[in-house]
Amino acid sequence: MNNSPYKTTLQYGADWLNELRLSGRSPKTIATYEAALINVEHFLRHRGIVFAQEVRPPDLTQWQKSLDDGACAAATHNAFTRIVTYWFTWQWERGLIFGNPAAHLVAPKVPMALPRCLTHADIIRVVRCTSGSSPVMRRDRALLELAYATGARLNEIVALDVTSLALTQRLVRLFGKGKRERIVPLTHCALRALFNYIQARRSLLGNRSDHAALFLRATDGSRLHGPGVAEVFARAARRANLPLITPHDFRRTFATQLIRYGAHPAAVAEMLGHRGFRHLPAYIHPDFCSERGRRALG
Repeated sequence: MNNSPYKTTLQYGADWLNELRLSGRSPKTIATYEAALINVEHFLRHRGIVFAQEVRPPDLTQWQKSLDDGACAAATHNAFTRIVTYWFTWQWERGLIFGNPAAHLVAPKVPMALPRCLTHADIIRVVRCTSGSSPVMRRDRALLELAYATGARLNEIVALDVTSLALTQRLVRLFGKGKRERIVPLTHCALRALFNYIQARRSLLGNRSDHAALFLRATDGSRLHGPGVAEVFARAARRANLPLITPHDFRRTFATQLIRYGAHPAAVAEMLGHRGFRHLPAYIHPDFCSERGRRALG
């Protein structure tokens, strides 16, 4: 039984994760944070450290070294270090611990891989593979056109309702990470595809009375979820005789095309639903950009 007035690292970790859940962090983000906390908590317990107040800077230095010794990928090492630093800072700012033992931690740099972007010709090939008059083909065409026109994330596509569209104004409302809302304009091609799909959408509903979801499953008329959306992209890529394509490939291509044709990075970041410029370079392939676009990105 724990008679100490202090909480264990595991208890503080649970409190922190619960606060993040209440703030609207996504389940995927929570899972990543939890994995980092479990990793460091197991390491500390092996060193006989149970309570958060007992953790000292050398303990976390050795924890970082254990990540390297365990052949931890650079991206995972970077993420875990940032998360653990964030966690101990959270404890320190609330007066739960006497000092911040993670203040000295530095996350290792992750080599920046060039983002995968599609050419305009590839996009046309993929989208044309969904030409057809059946409700499913119209749905797939509308989904792909909307993804390319807006750079929407997979989860944002899944969450779309019919009421998210303002077709007469050529706009769509997207809800991104942290439930942040943004309004994105639709291209003429996306608008036309959505009109065509809406006309055929009722036949996918069947006997369901739920008319909220925009993109529906063909089997039962329910909302098309993540795996189903991913399969729309994968199926179109197979028909176009191209390697596997994901919604994120369309998202990066969307951002690169905007920079290529002179859009300001601030506008591109806003349309992607980013709070700042930090993540933008990971979306822009320099080989697809004009010289002006490369200069704008710095």
